[in-house]
Amino acid sequence: CQDDTVTELALKKNGLVGTLPSELTSLTQLEILNLSDNNITGSIPVTMNQMTALMEFKIERNALTGSIPRLDRLTKLKILYLDENNLSGSIPTEMGGIINLEALGLYQNQLTGQIPYQLSQLTLLKTFYLDSNKLSGTFPVDFFVDFQQMIDFRA
Repeated sequence: CQDDTVTELALKKNGLVGTLPSELTSLTQLEILNLSDNNITGSIPVTMNQMTALMEFKIERNALTGSIPRLDRLTKLKILYLDENNLSGSIPTEMGGIINLEALGLYQNQLTGQIPYQLSQLTLLKTFYLDSNKLSGTFPVDFFVDFQQMIDFRA
């Protein structure tokens, strides 16, 4: 808490079950949200895009389904881990607008389609995991030209 405002919610490995409540997005000053290693089901609420103070969103190793919602208003987001769920559909092209992302984990889901060229705008990425999905196509030749800080990439 900071000035009676919740800025961090870390509930990793707490045995949480059920869906993500849409009321979670009323925590407008939340900067860190870690719900990893639980049994959270359902989809990621589309209202997550309203949590514009969020800098870290970790919800890997749960049982989430559905598609990844637009998160392009989360411009302060540096870490986004959605790994090891059952997310499906394509990677939203709008994800390229999260320009401060340094780590993006999407591995071991059921994502399909091509990797959006718009992700090449994420030039601060150091970690980028896409493996173990059902993605198709190839990377454009110049996709990685501006990824000068990339340390770890898996596709």
